[in-house]
Order: sequence, then structure tokens, then C-alpha cells
Amino acid sequence: MLLKEIAIVAVLASCFCVWKADASQTESFDVKTVITARFAETTISSQVRNDKTRSQEINFQVLLPKEAFISGFSMIIDGKTYDAIVEEKVKAEKAFQAAKELNKTAGLVSTRKESTKTFKTSVNIEAGEMVEFRLVYQQLIRRIRGKYKHQIILLGSQLTDLLKIEVYICEKQPIKTINVPPILSSDGKNVTVKTVVDKQRNSAHVEYLQGDNHEATKALASSGGSFVVEYELEPTPDAGQIVLNNGFFAYFYAPAIKIEPRRVVFALDTSGSMSGYKISQLKEAMINIVDKLTEEDRFSIVTFSSGVTTWKGTNRLQSGSRTNIEDSKSFIRNLIAGGGTDIHGALKKSLEMLNIDVGNVTVDRLSNYIVFVTDGQPTSGVITDPSGILQNVNSANTRNFSIHAIGIGSGVDAGFLKSLAAKNNGTWTQILADLNAALQIQNYLDELSVSLLKDIVIDYPEDIVDEFIVHNKDSFLAGGELMALGRFKENIDPRNRGPHVIQITGNAEGDVVLQAQFFLDEKPPGCRAVPSNVVKDFGMKSFALTDVVETLRQYDAETDDILKEEIKELAINKSITAGLVTPVTSMLVIKPEDKKDIENKIAEGENKHAKQDISTTPAPRPAATRSPVATTVPWWQVQGDPHFIIHLSDSITTCFNWLGESGEVFNLLHDPKHDIVINGMVDGPDSASKKSYAIFITKLVILLRKEHLAITINARETIVRDNSSGNKRKRDLKLPMVNVASYQAVYGHVIFRISNVTVAHTILNVTVAENISFIVNLHHTSATHQSKDVPHLDLMISGTEMLSPDVGGVFGRFPRKQLTGEENVASIETSGSKTYLWYRDQVTPVTKTSMMVPYLHKKVECWFVAKPSAILGAALDSFKLNSLASRPRKQIHER
Repeated sequence: MLLKEIAIVAVLASCFCVWKADASQTESFDVKTVITARFAETTISSQVRNDKTRSQEINFQVLLPKEAFISGFSMIIDGKTYDAIVEEKVKAEKAFQAAKELNKTAGLVSTRKESTKTFKTSVNIEAGEMVEFRLVYQQLIRRIRGKYKHQIILLGSQLTDLLKIEVYICEKQPIKTINVPPILSSDGKNVTVKTVVDKQRNSAHVEYLQGDNHEATKALASSGGSFVVEYELEPTPDAGQIVLNNGFFAYFYAPAIKIEPRRVVFALDTSGSMSGYKISQLKEAMINIVDKLTEEDRFSIVTFSSGVTTWKGTNRLQSGSRTNIEDSKSFIRNLIAGGGTDIHGALKKSLEMLNIDVGNVTVDRLSNYIVFVTDGQPTSGVITDPSGILQNVNSANTRNFSIHAIGIGSGVDAGFLKSLAAKNNGTWTQILADLNAALQIQNYLDELSVSLLKDIVIDYPEDIVDEFIVHNKDSFLAGGELMALGRFKENIDPRNRGPHVIQITGNAEGDVVLQAQFFLDEKPPGCRAVPSNVVKDFGMKSFALTDVVETLRQYDAETDDILKEEIKELAINKSITAGLVTPVTSMLVIKPEDKKDIENKIAEGENKHAKQDISTTPAPRPAATRSPVATTVPWWQVQGDPHFIIHLSDSITTCFNWLGESGEVFNLLHDPKHDIVINGMVDGPDSASKKSYAIFITKLVILLRKEHLAITINARETIVRDNSSGNKRKRDLKLPMVNVASYQAVYGHVIFRISNVTVAHTILNVTVAENISFIVNLHHTSATHQSKDVPHLDLMISGTEMLSPDVGGVFGRFPRKQLTGEENVASIETSGSKTYLWYRDQVTPVTKTSMMVPYLHKKVECWFVAKPSAILGAALDSFKLNSLASRPRKQIHER
């Protein structure tokens, strides 16, 4: 039997889980969730048999909660188990494609670009065969309006009599109430769910009764109704509660504090694509939402299609009086869909209305917000480019009002909505248009109450805590819960058991200061009702999951391309370490015996690409006297348009031009030991020009991963950005490149020195670990090239002997340290009338020339190589990158 392909793709949904079997005979379907201290691990398993007389593809679909991530996937086929591993997305895709080319069994678990939470898997199985799917995902259970809710939605009529659901709960606090609400059927009726609930003091076991729930299961399968387990905990102490587990801890804080009235503008999409089911569902949801507003609340409604319209035709918000509520409901009922989509105009108008209503009063930004609802992408208005809209909104939102976004259906720009919410203190969700959209919208908006605390700061004992993460601090709402997770330092003195204190401060009609204390020898929660069903290492898993979620949130919010790419790399590493499928990772399924063949196939493709255009002159090496090899430390320089000058030895300096095109980016240096990356962009006097002789390096990016720094340099300015997480992140540093005689700054362990400042240029010296220095000459006014000024950069690297042996990039193709005579890597030889450079057993013709090296204040004679690939040992394309923030591809190392 041949497993042809598993393809798992993703679409963001609201908070539920779906497992849908499309074909053949489902023989079992089990869902088991174990919740320990708010951390939930759900396992879905199903056996499906192909009862046809021919092979066929079996499809399944899973919709996950918004902040849930797949942590395990396996299939058992013909008695063999295939387990998936998490890899960086590009790497996994390469392996999957290589496996397909080799006709090997392979599967890929990844996400679509537009969203992240619908997973579809397909497998081709032979007639009569059976496949068992097992999927595991993790999430943190949120507190909404005082209750914790675990929600499951199931589709597929074949699940009626085979469905089995079990939910195990174990908490440190006593469980106050637990129940399974009725299921809403497709005809609007509540269907009672028959369950067995075993509730103990701080634990519970809920079992969905197989065979006794025909009506409830039918409602689940046909209407997109939810199977929900809700539980409520006894109040925590005033300052919150701390739960410890194997070197990690979680802090929960759910106070009852008087809340403020809210100001809210509902911006509703009424474009043509909203016609039919979508607009009717939106109307139903909005009528229920405005009906819940209080007289103290102030609100308005903005609708947008090709233009923007306001309820009552005014920029003023209205009170939540019954008269206004009924008038707004009438306005909503009369909405008609048609026209384009002016997203920019709607957001601009909504911010304008909030600003007018707030006036000069100091208010809580989280209690004053916009709810933005759309099903498409910008097509009308002054600005239709999503990045331009984001920039304009961020600039206009000077008072930091929250913007919460709802995307309806699969046509929305999920990346845009994520960034819109993340950059404006908001949240976002994507609604499936065919799954009771009105209920989904209503449930989401019900969560958007008002903030309990403002200006929250949490202090923790730094002498014993290594890392501390606050989850959803900026969206801590009424009826919700603040959650923080931490990891203890290793080798803590056992005598230092405590008490230790976590302090939370904030503002809610006055300053609030609360302290929770704990002892290091406290035991994690133990639950009699579920002794074998407590999540193992739930503390570590909770911490890792939260770390990934918050890093992805930071990635979504970041608009700077350089810093965004750095955060992406961080998210990839954290996702792989935690074993989670996220928007930046994929899960790969291959047979263990095929792994080596697939790796060889990938390497074969990379080598083929890297070696194209390499000089392979087969001529025998001439018998001639060779120049001596390197006896001093080399130095590397790139300057001008651009010329590379490489000091190979006391007597041999080589040089070559970079034959690129305007706008191209290439990797100059990649040191994996020090985690240093230097990328450069070339450009010409005319950005439209593609003439290779008219380009200069106009921008450099130095990425120092160990220091969490991204340094962006152009001829006008240098900006240092910190990519640390949480409270450790420092402010951006902008270095004064003009109007200063000299300047020095220390940022972490990196030293910045500025000297020789003139109208024409500035020297910037960046010194990093082990005295490695990057010396940049910033030419402000230019070298003149083809009668046009081209501000540009020169770069020299010194201290190359301190770089690692595995250094890559253009500079990485050359010696980095003093060489011995036996190594004999380079020589100049003459044969007849021609002169050749022998380097790394490659031979290429050279001519003698001289070039000015500004840093050395003199001209340097060098042997010019006309074809750079000959001396690089690799094609120029192998050093090219997609962007300045990209990590370099794996390159050949033969130094």
C-alpha cells in the first residue's frame, strides 16, 4: 500500500475544533482533551477504512482554536506508524518536493499564507485498507466572562453513532461549577446533550455518551453547532494564584474591579461581496450586540463600500439609550450590500469619531475601540495598498485606541488584519461564513468588554527567575484573566525556598498594588478524579506555547522588514524547539529509511545550482615558481561600484567586480558560530537601470542574533534596533552620522565608534564579539558615476581570524586566518603571455591593476579576476537573497 501524499493546509477560524471525514467508512472517532492549570492538550484519533473496490483518497479537515497549534501528527497504515517532525517551512517543503521526485512516501503539514487554523489532510489508501489518524494540538484555555470554555465543533453525518468525547480537568483552585450547554441546531432549537460529569473538589471528568445523543450529534454534524464544556473556578486570592511544575510556574490573576463605560465604533463592510448570507448574518449579530449596550456606553456605526456612511449622518458618538439602541437596530436591518471596499476611509472616519468624542479627556485606550468587520480586501478609496493603509492608520491613531478586526470568509487579507490589530492594541479573528457566522461574531464581540487594569506592570524575583512572559497583557478584559508564565533558573540553592513574591501594579480608579507569594517546594495540583490524565510537564509546555504565541504576535505587529525577518527567525527556532506547527514551520512525514535518499537529493540540487558557471579549466597546472602563501592575517574589503579587494597573503591581493543588477541583495558574510549575518543591497544612479557596471552598495544590514540586534546602514543614517522579547527590549538607537566630530556608544556588548566625519563621508566602526570589526565608510554625497551622484557604502572586515571555520557568504570564500606553507591555497603563475591565479585548485586568468583603499589611505596593487565565479567557487546567484533581512541559504564550505 502506498501513502502518496499528506497535504495539510490552514485557514484561521474562531475558537473551535472541527474534524471532518469525507470519504469511505469511519470506524471510530475519538476526541480527548486533558486540561491542567489552563493548559489543554487535545488528541483526535479516527480510524477510516476504504470500503470501495479500488484505491481512493481519504480526506479529513480540522479547525483549531485561534491560539492552538498542532504539536503531533501520526498515521498508522498497514501496521506501520508514520510520525511527523517539525521543520522550518522552506526546509520541509524542499524535503517534501525531493521525496515526490524520488517517488517516496512523504507528507507535509503546513499552513496557507492567508490564514493559519484550518488543517486538511488527505491520504491515498488501497481498497479494503484502513488508516488511523492521530492529531495532537495545544492551547491555553481562556477565561471569558468569568468562565473557562473548551469548545468543539464536529462536521460529517458519518459521525452520528461513533463519536466519543472525553474532557479531563485538573486545576489548583476548587471547581465551582461545570456544565455542558445545549447545542443550537440548524433550525434554532436547543438540543440537550447527555453527558456523565464526575466532579471532585479541583478536578472533573466529562464524557459524551455514545449512542444516547442521536439528536445532539445530529445537531453537531449538520449545523456547525458547538460541543462546549464550561467550568468556573472559585475566586483566587486577591493577588492571584501561582502554580509550580518542574522548573516552571504560571501566575493567574482574575480580579473583580469596577469597570469603565466604553466608547465603540462599529465599522461594517457593506460592499458587494457581502451580499446574501454574509450581510444577513452580520445584521443578526450586530442587532444582538447593540442590544447589550448600556446607557453609560457611547457608540456609533460606520458602514463602508465604495464610500463611507455614518449612522445618523454625524461624526458624534451616541449614548446607549433605549431610543438610540432601537434606532441603530433599524439602521442595521436596512443595510444593503453593494459597491467596492474603502477600508482606509472607514478606519480614518472611525478614528476621527473617537477622537472627537473623547476630546481632551484622558481615557483608557482599551475602553475606547473600533470593531472593524470585512470580508475582502481594499478596492476603493484614497489608499488601496494594505501597507499604506497600515502606515496611515498607525500615524493617525495618536491616542492608541484599540482596533479589533473580524474577517469573514476566506477572501480576507489575514496578514493585513493581523497587523492592523497587533499594531493598534487589538485582537482579530476570522469567521467561517458557512458555520453560523452570526453566533461566531456575537461570541467574539461579547469578549470585547472593557479593560480591568491599565498600565499593568508585573515584578518577579529576578534572583530565581530566568525568563518571564506575560500573555495578552494589553487585552486583559472584564471577566478575563491575566496569565504570566516563567522559567526558574537552574541550580537554585534549595535553602532559598521562599517565600518569594510576584507583584502586580496597575491603575483602576486609582493605583493598584498586589502581591502574591509562593514557596519553591510547593507541589503542583493533584487530582483524584483524573490521576492518570494530567498533562505531563504542563508547566514547560505552557511556557513554550506562550513564548511562541507572543513571538508570533510581535512578528505580526512589526512593520520594519529587517526587524520582522529577525523576529521570524526567532519564531522559527522557538516553534521547532517546542515542536509546534505555526505559520513559519511545517510538519514533515517521511519514512525513516528514506531520510538519507531525500537529504542527498536536496544536496544534489543545491550543489548543481551552486556550481553553475564555475570555471572548470581542465588544463594541467603549469610548472612554474609560485608566489608564497599567506603569512599574515587577511583583510577583506568591498568598495565603489562595487569592487571586492581580498588580501590573500603578503604578496597576493586579488580583486573583482560584482556583476549584479540594481535592487539585488546578496549575502556578504554569515558566521554561524557568532550568529552574524551581513547582507548588502546594490543600486545604481538610475534605479530603473539594469546595467551591471553602474551599481554600488547602497544599504547594509548587520544582524547580530546573539545580541538580538539588527543594524541598518545607508549613506544617510544608521539605525540599531533591539529584537529582545518582552520587557528586555531597548529603544531603537539612531546614530548621529553628521554634525558630530566623533561619537561612541555601547549597546549591549557591541561598540559603535564614529570618526572622520566630513561633508562627504563618515567612518563607522562596529566592534562585536572577540574583536571582530566591521568598518563602514558612508559616502554621503557620492562618487559620481555616469554624471549622477550615488551615495554609497564601503565595507572592510578586520579580525577575520576570529571568525568561525564555517563562515559563509562572499567573504567566506576566502582565508580568514594566517595560513601555513603546506596549505598552499593561492599562487600567481605565468604561462606564455598570460598570467593565472590558482586558488583552491581553480585557475583563472588575471591582470594586474591598482585600486585605492580609503581605509588604508593608499592604492593597493591587485590581480583582477574578470569572472568572479571562478575565484568564488560558486555561481553569483548562490549568494543572492530575497531581502536584506533574509537568512542566507546553506553554502559550500571548502576553505
